[in-house]
Amino acid sequence: MLICPLHHQIIDTDLVSYTVERLSRMKSEHESQSENVGDVADDLVQQLINISDVRVSGGSIIVSSAQSGGQVAQTIVNVDSQPTRAPLNSAGNNLEGLALRELWDAFQDAFSWVFQVASPLQEFEDPSRMNSAQFEEFLQRVDLPESAKQQLRHSSDRWRDYAKIEHRRKLGVAVRKRVAFHNLLVKHRIVLEDAIKQLLNDVDNEMTEALNKMELVLDGESRNNWRDAFHQVHAIEEKIPALENLIASRLRGR
Repeated sequence: MLICPLHHQIIDTDLVSYTVERLSRMKSEHESQSENVGDVADDLVQQLINISDVRVSGGSIIVSSAQSGGQVAQTIVNVDSQPTRAPLNSAGNNLEGLALRELWDAFQDAFSWVFQVASPLQEFEDPSRMNSAQFEEFLQRVDLPESAKQQLRHSSDRWRDYAKIEHRRKLGVAVRKRVAFHNLLVKHRIVLEDAIKQLLNDVDNEMTEALNKMELVLDGESRNNWRDAFHQVHAIEEKIPALENLIASRLRGR
């Protein structure tokens, strides 16, 4: 079956879903819609080859119309072809371009929260310095569940307890953002180039490790985990320029 490079990749990497039987049925159903087309002109075949960006290094191209059996209906064995990834157009309006833009935005969003959580420079308001009226106004405007507000009302050290509550809230947001990025990566990895996919996998794993270490810190484990988490964040930062250059180059069609 002669199809575009993108669908070649999808089919070739999902052998469970795209069995020989299913592909044969899809081919037969498609051909049944154009039984009266007749033979395909040689110049049209050549245009199709050019559009599909297939480099033929040996053998021959077999094109059939309204065929339900034989070599073409199953697989082409005498064509040594190398599908190549077509460059993105200026609008980036194909699957890879859309995936890269979406993943870049999701990564930036997730990493900003991971950085906030792992940063040793944490800044929180100090409710212990507020009078009763100021404290109640403070509780009205902060985004905390009622149980946390009640905990602060009865706390003997409001600044310490508020810092813990707020830090754990930030950790929860960072975890959700990282999971959202990870899910997008799983969704789009089939259309990504290997180099970009590897870098995205690396930063995904490193964000996970940093957040796991911060979870230990908030659970009362050694504060050395905080230092390790921040080192992990720096490791991610060092990869960002290479990741940005790869994505930008791909979006420009290079």
